[in-house]
Amino acid sequence: PTRRSSDLYNIVNEMRKIMDTLDKSSRDYEICLCKKLNRGYVEDLIKEKNIKTLKELCEVGDIGNVCGGCREDLDMVLEEILNGEV
Repeated sequence: PTRRSSDLYNIVNEMRKIMDTLDKSSRDYEICLCKKLNRGYVEDLIKEKNIKTLKELCEVGDIGNVCGGCREDLDMVLEEILNGEV
């Protein structure tokens, strides 16, 4: 490949990574900006600790307790897991 195609490949890959952080269904979606935690971390935490409530998730995961801006997304992920959607 030429230098130009290699640069283009790298740019496209970087764009894909950025898009994953914006897609709420992606495990790479940065769900908590304050603590820099992604959806995959939250999904794993809920499953591993058998978390059933948003309050429990926030306490056990030490998440959603700085600005609170992620609580709606945290609740969405929790509900998806509890409903067997993830």
